[in-house]
Amino acid sequence: MLATLFVQAQAFELVRDHPAFSFIERTRWTNLLQDRVNKLSAAPYNKKQVENLWLAVVVMAAAIITEQGDLFEIAAQVLRDVVDNDIRPRGYIVPAVEGGGGGMYRQVASAAALVLLAEMAQHVGVDLWGYEQRGVSVVTAAIYPMYYYYITDEWGWDENLSVEDVQAIFAPFAGYLEIIKGRTGLRDLNPLLEDLRPIFTPYAGGLTTLTHGVTLKRRGLFG
Repeated sequence: MLATLFVQAQAFELVRDHPAFSFIERTRWTNLLQDRVNKLSAAPYNKKQVENLWLAVVVMAAAIITEQGDLFEIAAQVLRDVVDNDIRPRGYIVPAVEGGGGGMYRQVASAAALVLLAEMAQHVGVDLWGYEQRGVSVVTAAIYPMYYYYITDEWGWDENLSVEDVQAIFAPFAGYLEIIKGRTGLRDLNPLLEDLRPIFTPYAGGLTTLTHGVTLKRRGLFG
């Protein structure tokens, strides 16, 4: 539900300036979005739950659309709190990986949400990419799970996690990898991107190969 609402917000931003989209219709849609966000936000934030990171994504999108600085700051603070308290220097997000099975899913889903928050903020002039504590940042958490995309033996939080399991977990969220590549230029991402492109993940940024992708150089006959 949260990811779907985020996609709807993205779609609205793409068409809001179309001449066929009347002022009355835009107002009605933004009021509807605001009402849904208000209802979702009625419960206190709990940054230790994946759902609330994605709620922060929806809140930030709504704040940008409706130009509400206080609402934007609420969502931005969720990201800062995670960086301050939950991400370890290796990159894992403690509340995501602990607590039984499903740690890889929660790490990837959480990382994707953090990346979307940082990217949206950057487009309205707020640098959350550069926010760090103890040498960790959104990037630290975002790149950590990619090292288990092909090799899962060292992942310590889920039992019997196969390569196929990890790749299936990444599938709905892979768009965030293009965003990370665009922001960092990290070469370690190239093998994953070569396998995954073109990446179209509606719930993690859309067609990010088109919006953020950098064409990889093809190797010649001898490397």
